[in-house]
Amino acid sequence: MRETIQGAQAKVDRHAGTPHPTAVAGKPGGVLPAGTDQYALVYNAGTGNWEPAAVSGSGVSASKADPQNLGFPTNIDPRSISLAANVGSANRTHYYRATGGGAITKLGLYVSASSGNVCVSVYANTGTGRASMPGARVATSGSVACPAAGYAEIALGATVNVTSGDFWLAISVDNTTAQFGAAATSAFAIQGVMAWQDTAFPSPATATPTNGSGNGGASRWVALIGAA
Repeated sequence: MRETIQGAQAKVDRHAGTPHPTAVAGKPGGVLPAGTDQYALVYNAGTGNWEPAAVSGSGVSASKADPQNLGFPTNIDPRSISLAANVGSANRTHYYRATGGGAITKLGLYVSASSGNVCVSVYANTGTGRASMPGARVATSGSVACPAAGYAEIALGATVNVTSGDFWLAISVDNTTAQFGAAATSAFAIQGVMAWQDTAFPSPATATPTNGSGNGGASRWVALIGAA
């Protein structure tokens, strides 16, 4: 019995100092690529599979890849959509911190009145807590014709593995005639959750928004829904 225990311990000791030969990056014994903090399992609605995605910028991202278990990100609970709203001012970009997660290639929205051009984008989060803000743009549709009335999905031109809280969803419109499904037509810009930026159409490469609780009447809760 003693020899068996010692043999097993020797095997453990030999493993302790080197990666497991079959290890996958992000698993015990694996090696993370440079610039990433860890891996998160992200649901890919297109394939129906949970897939590992490199995550950077947050020490807890892996544990909150998709806390709502919806399989897709959104800026508000879609069940709260109850009215139509414009963006408040032509050429204004609204930024909303994403909840939920998944691999997306498009953003969906409900068009109540179609007019002019629209741009949807995804931004990486910077900061933590109420100091969180949208930072660098990671995907965008660019300026495209506003879809016809009804539910529509606008391509982002890239796949983004969204993890809850680590990204922001954005919409900008070049006019105030277009209207979209929303939860509010006039609201406060809430620190760490919602922000907006004027003279920002199509959405800029780096966000520099107004943010805080003192912007009542300027914000809109337009619903944006991630889609594969």
